[in-house]
Amino acid sequence: TESTSSNIPSSVQPASTLTKTLAPSAPSTASPPTTSGLSPKAILFMILLSLQFGLQPLLVRRFTPPTINKSTVVFVQEIIKLVISLKVYLSTTTREQQRSDWGDGGRPHLLLRQLAIAGLPAALYCVQNLASLLAYQNLDPVQFNVLNQTKTLSAALCCYLVLGARQSGLQMAALGMLLSAALVLEKILPVSMLMPGLGRSVSGAAGVGAASAAATASGGVSRGLPATLSGLISSLGSGSTARRVTHGVLPILLASFLSGLAGALVQKAVQGGGKQVRRIRAEAVTQSSSTASVPSRPKNFYLFSTELGLASIFLLLISFVFSGDGRRIAANGFFHGWTPSTLVPILTQSAGGIVVGLVTKYAGSVRKGFALIFGMLLSGLVQAWSTGGALGFEQMVGLVLASASLLLHTRYPYRPKPRGSVVAV
Repeated sequence: TESTSSNIPSSVQPASTLTKTLAPSAPSTASPPTTSGLSPKAILFMILLSLQFGLQPLLVRRFTPPTINKSTVVFVQEIIKLVISLKVYLSTTTREQQRSDWGDGGRPHLLLRQLAIAGLPAALYCVQNLASLLAYQNLDPVQFNVLNQTKTLSAALCCYLVLGARQSGLQMAALGMLLSAALVLEKILPVSMLMPGLGRSVSGAAGVGAASAAATASGGVSRGLPATLSGLISSLGSGSTARRVTHGVLPILLASFLSGLAGALVQKAVQGGGKQVRRIRAEAVTQSSSTASVPSRPKNFYLFSTELGLASIFLLLISFVFSGDGRRIAANGFFHGWTPSTLVPILTQSAGGIVVGLVTKYAGSVRKGFALIFGMLLSGLVQAWSTGGALGFEQMVGLVLASASLLLHTRYPYRPKPRGSVVAV
């Protein structure tokens, strides 16, 4: 879920700095806004996240025994993330900075408050996982995937609520394109609905049309968005309405919202408050006012990741006391079902957890969704290559939609109207 450290990248800086002078003879020295919207670090970490997210399912299926206790895997992942984050933090900061970060200049009682701040997103992620599991048990896979794709939209909403980060009209259109790309890749949204002419021409092509017809006839996940929504609506009118809504639809929508909220909170912690807060900070410095309230500086990412890991481990330990997984650990041992190769997906998932934070730090929690969609595409490509298949038409359309949406989202950010501007008559 992070954003920027003390050096705020251009992708999250305000488009311009408000100037107070109106003298016509003073030429503007403000640098032009960036057009890419992504710093080199943001692009690098988004690529790494896409690779990890795309390859992780294959590694899990290959190296994780199906009978393993999943809670022990998550627990070890959190410990590894904690160790890596703490090691990087200690090796990249001075003793003075560490004392200031952990004790705020000799006030170690503030450490508990810092851990509490990290504990909130950790608790939100924990509830999100439980809600997702409950929804998956009460919805069919297609309905689950349709509703689960609202995470990026939830991230945009929560970034606005928590950080005051607005989306331009074109950025909102880009998020809609990204949602369409995800549904196309999942073979939920038929390409013919987006491009009727192209869909008909491709359906007539050898191989593709047959595969599409076979998938539709089989009643699998390729049955299409209209059938999915129709099935969901019709099921709400059946006798299982109450359970499907309370144990399926509402939990997955809650999980989607909590994912966006936790990401926005993490982004706020490591960015120091988002664009609106940074604008207030810049104006306070410009005014040189001794009474101006300047927001606190961004938290060191690796320190916050360490605190987040401590909070997550604490919550997992509590869950062991009350859950069935804890009883299985007591009966069979912590490492029951483990093999040496089990560490392979655990290490990659731990590294991926840190990369998720770095993407949130340098690109924001909304654009993290773009990296995950490209990871879905990569996973499909690797699976097709491993089975000797070819690149599917849905994957090609999904790639075009995801690429176009990312380009649109980065090139046309929201630009607030300058305050105090004089309109010439």
